Parts: sequence; C-alpha cells; structure tokens
Amino acid sequence: MQPVFETMTFPFGDVRRRHAPLKSSTLLTLPETVRPDTILACTTCPAGSWYHDEAGLVCYCRERRYVSWLPEQKAIVLCDDREQVLMELNQPDDG
Repeated sequence: MQPVFETMTFPFGDVRRRHAPLKSSTLLTLPETVRPDTILACTTCPAGSWYHDEAGLVCYCRERRYVSWLPEQKAIVLCDDREQVLMELNQPDDG
C-alpha cells in the first residue's frame, strides 16, 4: 500500500508529510472545536498518547518519552518520529 502525503505551506515553501487519520480515542471523544488542529504533528501521530487532566489537554510522546504538547505550546508540525512510526506501520508484515 502506497503512503498518502499531504502538502503543508510554510513561509519558506511547501513541505510534504505523510497523511494519517485521527485515531486517538481521547481526541475523537472531544468536540471538534476543542481538538487541536491536524496541522499539529502529534494530533495524527500513532506515538501520541493524549489525555485530558484538570488543567486541560496534553499529549505524551511514547517515542521521545516526554510531554510533546500542551495548549500553551507552539505546535510541532513536522517530526521525524511521527514520519518513522507511520512508515513502519505502512511496511508489509513479513510474518
């Protein structure tokens, strides 16, 4: 199966990244108006572990092992770990 890419526009030009659907059960339970924008790499990253505590929505990155997003942070829009995890998921199973 061929990966699908999406184009993102930056001040320096266009960049392609792998397209991934939103799969987080935590994010999917929230109204769309509360979810972070899909431009945020963590929103569609399989390594992102989302939770909502009393302070708000948080994403913990299982690949980097740290909190990768809080509402007051700037968005990570490109991430090597996201691309690597998506590429690995797209590999044919050798079993």
